[in-house]
Amino acid sequence: MKLRFVAAVVLSLAAMALSAAAQDLTIDDFQTGRSPILKYSSGATNSSIQTGDPSHLIGGTRQVNVNIAGNPLNQLSTFQFRPDVKHNLSAFIQNPGFYVSHRIDMAYGGGAPMHVDLSPYQQNGFIRLNFLGLTENLNFNIQLFTGTVWAQGGCNIGYYPGPLSVELPLSKFVDKGVNFADINTMNFIFQSGSAIGIVSSAITSIEASNTSKPGAISCHY
Repeated sequence: MKLRFVAAVVLSLAAMALSAAAQDLTIDDFQTGRSPILKYSSGATNSSIQTGDPSHLIGGTRQVNVNIAGNPLNQLSTFQFRPDVKHNLSAFIQNPGFYVSHRIDMAYGGGAPMHVDLSPYQQNGFIRLNFLGLTENLNFNIQLFTGTVWAQGGCNIGYYPGPLSVELPLSKFVDKGVNFADINTMNFIFQSGSAIGIVSSAITSIEASNTSKPGAISCHY
């Protein structure tokens, strides 16, 4: 009888541990929200909107702006949101030109009111970006908003010749009083960290998790 009681306690504790670990939350896996190849050579306001299934694209709407701040050689830069479920290669692809200084703002929550609960990931979790590869140094930041109140985290990562995952701990975000249980808007900012531009990359998914991916890079300012 005593052994049964101990076994029951062990099983109960195991169940509690499993329930404490929230399931991964898909922010964007780029399997929906297709865009044509977006081509820009100048301008601070190059905007586009994609919509899709909220189970793949959080909030159902992705709003994107590309700012070409410098382009001395008048190079054409291209960007695309390309669902490719058949080949498991759905991705956001960016190919800025040589010497192009650019910034991408990729925002979620601009459509129907969004109330995302990130509180299960606040203390021990992170937002993870999965890349197919990266040709040059990249600076990126993540902004989370509850109304006009915000929190922000960021990372600098270098060239990587293959798939990589980067995890930004939410506990390291600069928090100005955001309500992690009620996130209305998310903004992902990508900027060149290279003096010569041409920061090409493909991002295959973005997710919130509290289970670290083997081999992932933990990164924060």
